[in-house]
Formats: sequence, C-alpha cells, structure tokens
Amino acid sequence: MQSAGNLNNLEKISDHLKNYKYQLTKAENDNLFGYYLAGLIEGSGTFNKETLEIVYEKKEIQSLFWLKKRLKVGTVKISSNFNKLIVKNKKGLENIIKLTNGKYLTDLKLNEWRKYEWDKEFNFYILPSFNPSFLNSNPYLAGYFDSCG
Repeated sequence: MQSAGNLNNLEKISDHLKNYKYQLTKAENDNLFGYYLAGLIEGSGTFNKETLEIVYEKKEIQSLFWLKKRLKVGTVKISSNFNKLIVKNKKGLENIIKLTNGKYLTDLKLNEWRKYEWDKEFNFYILPSFNPSFLNSNPYLAGYFDSCG
C-alpha cells in the first residue's frame, strides 16, 4: 500500500504532461470526429427518409450515450437485443452530413443520401468517398470497428 506522501509525489511528476499534450483546434477535432463518425455509420448506421439510426450492441450503452452527448442530438432507444441512437432533428442531421461528407470509404451511405435526395433536402454537394490509402491518417477504422462491438 502506498502512503499519501508517495501519491502526492506522483501527482507532481505527472503534472508536467499537460504541457506536452497536442491541443486540437475545434476544426481539427471535428474533422477527425467526422472520420470516426463516418466509420461508425458505415458499419452500423442507416439513413432513411427522415432519420439516421445507429445500432449498438447491448454492451456498448456508454458509447451510445457518449455519441449522443458529442452530437448534442438524438434519442436513445434501448431494447433487449440492441440499442440505437435515432436522429430526426433536421439541424442535427445537417451537422452529421457536414461532419461526414467526403469521409466514407464506400458509396453505400452516399447512395442512401441520393436515394432519399438528402443533397436536395439539405442543399449540399455529395463529395466522393475518400481514398483508402488515407486510412492510416484518420480514425475511420476506429469508428467502423466500434460499430462491430
């Protein structure tokens, strides 16, 4: 068991870490989050006529609520087999489009946008999927694998 004095020394030693953390600007943070979110949506999300639904495994409830808090929008639906975040709010959907447009690896979600004419509804140009050679420079795969539980 450590004494309180040893814990105080540990705090002093660790205190310098804040000087070395790279601080992301809001734009950089949103850009990286957009890749993560695109991977998550591509793995377990569905765009419908007026909603986005992201399905989570039952055990991932904390991640689901983190995402809801990060997006500042959505309703959590909890069932016996899975949980999901449902976004119906038009401003929230528009924000998700801005965050993820051009950050999908395949055309699956882009085709859902086209099918429901989201580009016309939200007045935006659908950017093409990104080049897979950039997978090592963004968190897309982290989002995609998080969708797998």
